[in-house]
Amino acid sequence: MGGDIQEITTQALHEAVAQGALLVTANLRLSRSLTTEYASHKRSQGDTCWPTPQILPWSAWLLRTWDDVLLAQPSNGAARIVLNPAQTRLVWEQVIRRSRLDKGILNIQATATGIAQAWTLMQAWCLPIPAAADYPNEDAAAFRIWALDFA
Repeated sequence: MGGDIQEITTQALHEAVAQGALLVTANLRLSRSLTTEYASHKRSQGDTCWPTPQILPWSAWLLRTWDDVLLAQPSNGAARIVLNPAQTRLVWEQVIRRSRLDKGILNIQATATGIAQAWTLMQAWCLPIPAAADYPNEDAAAFRIWALDFA
């Protein structure tokens, strides 16, 4: 795989962020940590205020990019939104109830939450919904039916 990985110094990172560079991190925890570190750096330089640095977790950057793309396209009247976690869980609950496979499920909300997490992982890894024969048990087969309906 190509060239060497080059390490960036903390000072170079602070300078880039101060000049308006966008830093995308793997997760929210790292984003918050780097933002706090940058604030400490600015205070140590005697600054009392500064522009908020653009240090975003991957998920927030992705949503921002999605919004930018939608704003750049001419509207055909159809609203396209990204569902928040509560909205997503509600849709999954509706899918479960609509399938009539909800008999015996003690907690549909918890099931919907788990299914939403599984769906998110499948999407993150670009995995297709497997064929029916690839599901080893009844629960997995139900997930397939729900996933097809959700899609």
